[in-house]
Amino acid sequence: MSKVKTKFDMTEAGLEFGLIFAGYAWNTPYLHYGFFKEGLKPLPENVREAQENYTQFLFAQFPEGVQSVLDVGCGTGELAKQMLAKGLKVDVVSPGGFLTDRVREKLQGSGAEVFNCGFEEVQTDKRYDLVLFSESFQYIPAERALAQAAKFSKAGGHVLVCDFFKLKAEEKSPIGGGHDWDEYQEEAKRHPLKELKNQDITPETAPSLDVVDDFLTRFMVPASLLVVRMVEHKLPWLVKLIRWKMAKKIEKARYKYFERKINQESFAKHKTYRLLLYKVDK
Repeated sequence: MSKVKTKFDMTEAGLEFGLIFAGYAWNTPYLHYGFFKEGLKPLPENVREAQENYTQFLFAQFPEGVQSVLDVGCGTGELAKQMLAKGLKVDVVSPGGFLTDRVREKLQGSGAEVFNCGFEEVQTDKRYDLVLFSESFQYIPAERALAQAAKFSKAGGHVLVCDFFKLKAEEKSPIGGGHDWDEYQEEAKRHPLKELKNQDITPETAPSLDVVDDFLTRFMVPASLLVVRMVEHKLPWLVKLIRWKMAKKIEKARYKYFERKINQESFAKHKTYRLLLYKVDK
């Protein structure tokens, strides 16, 4: 009986790599961007402090009276763990494999229900005071995300989105991800959501990309070039084959990673990072 091949999830793999690297290099359990307050420089040694600033900023946006939260795309489960420590009732949506195992381990015994599926596939009779998207909104079609969020909210409940969106620019962004900001705002009007807060926190989050640029410039690019030289010395035919077969992808990677296109300035030009708070009107 042949084994069934499962599709390799690049998004999940990327998050897994991010978690492993962040835990090793910066001693942090978070996957989200940092919130660099005035005076905090975008240096590797400041990443954890910036990410903790982000967490506290996020919690400060919770409306008064929130007791139950659905954390959509909960990442490592660290935010959920801290919400539980504050006495909140928390359930989480975690669609992946590796990260979901980490989440279950972290939240074991807490009473939190883990929905191991996409947000669109969640089935439950529970309703929540707050549906939270912390850098997970970009992975879900906006129409479905908002419809589901309203569905799982209590009457008078709230939806909190903290994520980045795409701006219109003449040149293509080297940084992927995010819904189109103009289109999203029109989509939001089609749902029973009253906007209470719309805060641009790009100036505080964009510096995270300078830390990424530092990592790429000082480690990733030199290391990759060294590996290519080593393979080219031993197996020159293989390098030639790869360069021929993957010419477009190599050129894309060269533009994106080797020409220092991923940085604070580029992010601010192509993205807007927003804190959006809505009250559900149903």
